[in-house]
Amino acid sequence: MPNAIMREYIAIVMRQRKLHLIMVVLMFIFALFWAILTAHSDWVAGWLRAFQNFLNNL
Repeated sequence: MPNAIMREYIAIVMRQRKLHLIMVVLMFIFALFWAILTAHSDWVAGWLRAFQNFLNNL
């Protein structure tokens, strides 16, 4: 039973290879973006303040 489930899962992934590759890349980019936001929250806050000041000066 576990072998059959694994075989069918691999078959589905291989049949829709492009879709799964796109989804994995998007999840990786989101995780990287989230890690940067959490690690450098003060840096991001500074950029947001600068952007807000820019919008206020328009």
